[in-house]
Amino acid sequence: MHTRPPAKPVVLVTGSSRGLGRAIAAAFGSHGYRVAANYRMDTVGALETAQTIEILGGEAFAQQADVRDAKAVHAMVSTIMDRWGRLDVLVCNAGVTADDLVVRLSEESWNSVLGTILTGTFHCLQAAGTVMQQQGRGAVVLIGSLAGIQGRPGQAPYAAAKAGMLGLMHTVAREWGRYGLRINTVLPGWHATVLTHYQEDSTPPPFAPVLDTGTTMEAVAQFVWALANMPDVSGQVFSLDSRILPL
Repeated sequence: MHTRPPAKPVVLVTGSSRGLGRAIAAAFGSHGYRVAANYRMDTVGALETAQTIEILGGEAFAQQADVRDAKAVHAMVSTIMDRWGRLDVLVCNAGVTADDLVVRLSEESWNSVLGTILTGTFHCLQAAGTVMQQQGRGAVVLIGSLAGIQGRPGQAPYAAAKAGMLGLMHTVAREWGRYGLRINTVLPGWHATVLTHYQEDSTPPPFAPVLDTGTTMEAVAQFVWALANMPDVSGQVFSLDSRILPL
């Protein structure tokens, strides 16, 4: 008698058309996950992400949705369920920034950053959480930032959004624990990407890294995959660089 092999797990990675999001999507794909590679505008980049995963032997598709739009997010999760019938992991990575001093910052810039990072995470948690609670399984990893803990001059909306993610994560961890669902946050450290305009980290002492090198995007991606598969960890924050903050 032949038995069907177990269905491969499914992950949704938001903002995965480039940079850290692409690296995370590829890491899950290399470990046998089927990957929904979300993007907002960069269709070509998202298709390249999906192609990268397929080259690694995985299965993936690019899914457009603006995480600021609740209806679009719910439709995206519905598409994943129609296609694969399950959603095991959500990685909230989508982000934008609009750097300026608070007194000069436009309300449009504030709303764009908060809407993408914080409200977008809320929308994804609502849509994915409903499915995961029904399944009785699931894990979420939020991509945070030390800016949400220590602040950074000229990045008020980004820092506020990332700080809000921490409070949201701790609350959701308490609400979802009885369902066996897990949620954690990773602070990936500084990377020269489109989001950081390919600049080097300019963090001044005493919060500068104590090591000469930072964590690579590939190493961060592998950690995110490993964290999503730790069955007894939830409500935690993991910093993946060498900046030391005061107690």
